Amino acid sequence: MINPTYMANMFTQMERAPYDERYQAQMADVDAQIAAWGEIETALTSLQTATKALAGENDGFNSTTGSILPENSGASVSTGAGAIPGHHEMYVQQVAKAQQTALNFGPGGSIPTTGTLTLTNPTSGEQLDIDMAALNPPTVETLANTINAQGDALGVSAQVMTDTAGNYHLVMTSDKTGEDNAFTVNYSSITPPPTEQTLSSAQNAVVLYGSTDGINGIMYESQDNQLEDIIPGVTLSITQKGPLTVDIKPDTEAITTDVQSWVDSYNAMLDVFTAQVNTPEGGLYANGSARGMQSAIKNTLYTTSPDGQMLANYGITSDPYTGKLTLDTEKLQTALAENPEDVAALFKDVATQLDELIYGYTSTGGPIYTSQQTLEMEKSRIQADMDALDRRMEKVYQQYLAEFSYAAEVMSTMEATMAMFE
Repeated sequence: MINPTYMANMFTQMERAPYDERYQAQMADVDAQIAAWGEIETALTSLQTATKALAGENDGFNSTTGSILPENSGASVSTGAGAIPGHHEMYVQQVAKAQQTALNFGPGGSIPTTGTLTLTNPTSGEQLDIDMAALNPPTVETLANTINAQGDALGVSAQVMTDTAGNYHLVMTSDKTGEDNAFTVNYSSITPPPTEQTLSSAQNAVVLYGSTDGINGIMYESQDNQLEDIIPGVTLSITQKGPLTVDIKPDTEAITTDVQSWVDSYNAMLDVFTAQVNTPEGGLYANGSARGMQSAIKNTLYTTSPDGQMLANYGITSDPYTGKLTLDTEKLQTALAENPEDVAALFKDVATQLDELIYGYTSTGGPIYTSQQTLEMEKSRIQADMDALDRRMEKVYQQYLAEFSYAAEVMSTMEATMAMFE
């Protein structure tokens, strides 16, 4: 007995199979192209990031490092943006100090309960008045705790110290160094008054730039011992008086690391083009637009400096078969030590060209974006054809179903008629 549904399905599938195969192949090809463009865009963006870190927005070729002589000077140096390689002589006339004043209240640790202790910063005008009668218990420790609780605005902290004779000292210290952070102490109304002792006077750091003897030079004064303005882009920390020699040099290790990252990013990009454009299995095999991008990027490697130097002169060479780059770190570091300005200038020129190329390729309206949009439209067209096929095949199925249903009915009638004559 004929099964109309089964037969209608079978004949419909046989009729639509060639269409399904063609549409699925077309959709797979479009999806592969979209994915390939996505991989190329990602690889180009990574290369652009490495390029900017090297000699673009972040200007990695300006990485510097500093050293100080004599080694026993106690000074240290760090470099940042804007630091320029150079040799700097200077003499530290004095280091910045914080004021430290002690009040001796005698043995026992107690304090008078009359009068007012007043601390004042003459520069800022901040003032702290402490009523001795309000301190409970009336001890040096309570007085120190009160100063610590209320002295933040004034910039003064306190501690209690006891000498070998058993005397209790209130030691008050400026929170910061420099003359602007000095303070005065008034205790004239306290009876009996404590004995004052200056342990350290507030003073600024004074450095003579260009001096080796502490006599001649350009004077630089600072409230603290972190000198950030005397050499552009350099922070100098001082701890003692005496001559200093500060050398700022290109940080060849940091620059080499950035160059190696750039080489790795270039090679990774090349792998994507090789897999997607230059091999038959790639989603964009032999695509003219993609090949043009690869060729233009490769041509930037042949940029020459005004004196005729190329990247190969600074340690970056390409394999003649694969096109991949190799970095000779020793050759690069030698070039950086001998002529850092020319090396940086060439890399900056290459970086500028690469950045402009990649931006043009990956920006909205660029060839990658345009190709992806075209492919998405093609994908929508194929999907529309597949949807139309579904509708057409539904009609075919219904036609087959009607035909096989009629055939089944006829056969059933015939079988019933034959049975009557048996």
